[in-house]
Amino acid sequence: MVLHLALLLLGVVDGRFIVVLSLKVIYIS
Repeated sequence: MVLHLALLLLGVVDGRFIVVLSLKVIYIS
């Protein structure tokens, strides 16, 4: 259960990280 929640949190963090990278790439180009 705890591990499952930890994986969900990592997924959210990774999702936000990907969005930030995409925005930076769009801003640069």
